Amino acid sequence: MENIRLTVTGMHCKSCKFNVEGALEDIGCAEVAASPSDNLVEVTFDPSAVSLDQIKAEIKELGFEVQ
Repeated sequence: MENIRLTVTGMHCKSCKFNVEGALEDIGCAEVAASPSDNLVEVTFDPSAVSLDQIKAEIKELGFEVQ
């Protein structure tokens, strides 16, 4: 398992938080914690099941920017 911390801008509310967490869990991430106030998303994932590129693409598809 890998742990990463991503800077994600554009999240403003609890709905944004839940959308990001749910979407990343749906693609196979083990644990996700999004913090709109800190512009951070912490993810624990198995790189053999889901790639960092997939995680970033999923966040971007929701309309947020990943840095």
